[in-house]
Formats: sequence, structure tokens, C-alpha cells
Amino acid sequence: AWNAIAGDDIGALLACLESVRAETLAYLDACTEETLQTPVALAPEWQGYFHAPAVEPEELMRWIARHEYYHLGQMVTYQWQRGNESVLDG
Repeated sequence: AWNAIAGDDIGALLACLESVRAETLAYLDACTEETLQTPVALAPEWQGYFHAPAVEPEELMRWIARHEYYHLGQMVTYQWQRGNESVLDG
């Protein structure tokens, strides 16, 4: 996602993230159970997170989802600390 960001304003960032989300959902829609359960090689910088040179795509997607959920929690907390009590009303 980071490499796909074009522009430096919030609108460009959100458009980029929407595009990455659409691409991810299209990938998942096209996957079979076999595809999701057949290990794939990890880049060396990712191997430490999984303690392995390869991982099943389904596990990789779960890890990414948990990681993104963690960051969402950070953003909500930061908004609460700034006094925005309606951060979840959108």
C-alpha cells in the first residue's frame, strides 16, 4: 500500500487505500481453498514475523487484518485523546 500512494493530501491517500482494498478483495474472491492453504515464500524482511521462510496466504491475510485493526485502534484512541468523542459515529 505504501508504494501505491500518489499525492500528499488526505483525498489522494484515501483513494489509494480504497484501490488497495478493492485489489485485496478481488484477490480473495478469486482464491480457492487450495490457493489460500498452499504456503508461499516470504520476503526476508517478513520472515521474522512468522518465524518461517514461507506461510499460507490465509495466515498472512489474518496477520495483516489484525495489524490493521491494531492501527485503527490507535487512531480511535488518538482522536479520543484530542476530545473527539464521536470518532465512531461516521
